[in-house]
Amino acid sequence: MNGVVDTVLGPVTAAELGPTLIHEHLFVDARTPAQREESRHRDPLALHNYYLARRNDDNPHCLVLDSVGEAADELRHFAGAGGRTLVEVTPICLGRQPARLAEVSRASGVNVVMGGGFYDHEYHDARVHEWPVEQLTELIVSDCVDGVPSDRQGVAVKAGVIGEIGLSWPMVECERKALVAASRAQARTGRALIIHPGRHPAAPREALEVASSAGADPARVVMSHLDRTLDDPAAVAELARAGAFVSFDLFGHESSFYPYSDFAMPNDAMRLKLIRAVADLGFDQRIVVSQDVYSKAYWVRYGGEGYAHILRDVVPVMDRFGIDETLRLRLLVENPARAIALPADGAALARERRPG
Repeated sequence: MNGVVDTVLGPVTAAELGPTLIHEHLFVDARTPAQREESRHRDPLALHNYYLARRNDDNPHCLVLDSVGEAADELRHFAGAGGRTLVEVTPICLGRQPARLAEVSRASGVNVVMGGGFYDHEYHDARVHEWPVEQLTELIVSDCVDGVPSDRQGVAVKAGVIGEIGLSWPMVECERKALVAASRAQARTGRALIIHPGRHPAAPREALEVASSAGADPARVVMSHLDRTLDDPAAVAELARAGAFVSFDLFGHESSFYPYSDFAMPNDAMRLKLIRAVADLGFDQRIVVSQDVYSKAYWVRYGGEGYAHILRDVVPVMDRFGIDETLRLRLLVENPARAIALPADGAALARERRPG
């Protein structure tokens, strides 16, 4: 495997990435304004409310991850299971913490790759509404190429990927604007573009078409959350055929109930069957996996499965579903490295490719 990836502690080679989770959160505030107000009237996560908090995903105390020490402890479980790299896709407007990500990476020994860009319209700040798309593009490019100052000494943390870019269904105008800016930044920097599509079967394809039309390279797009959007292997394969990486990143979600739509969520066994079916259609090199941990309900200290779940609990049963060692290596090591690694001089291209 060739190329380099900008982590929060600096560049590492693709060969150093090892087992990688492509879509996770270490710091996030996923509360809506209404949930922030509601938090004063809700009990913190505990045994008596854990099930409903996880099923309904509506306990505002769960939707904030903000502790360096706790995040580092959680990542140590991942490292202990053999994990080496975690792609942290919290967007700018959802509580991204560059300096804290660097602290957690140092403390845990895990490579952390930071994302950038904007989430869906419920979380957009004034910049998305007021700035022209060119200015938003420059902001994302700067995060990738120059980095975000992370301390008083001016040490900068670079975004190694762009995203997750949040979209609704139907896509609203400010989301389209944010996606166009992210896509143009992807074309400038070469970084992987990680998209959270709307919750409709047509949403991933529309998102890929908008990104491609804005200049993004489809082969550098990771289409997330397909295990809550599509249940037909042929439909997933169509996205891969168009060039995208297809991401099954909700491992650990074992309930068919999904609070955000009528979609019947698969359990982990069904995810593995779907992955095997997509691989059998010829796209084994375009599939990536993760867990999308974004809530205290998924952290080990609060009773969840943690970041080690795939390596600890899923890998040992993959053989039952026809996923052999070769495909396991692709899912966990080769494909994520292929998705996020850049040529060694890739970052330098960003400024040279600026229009005009």
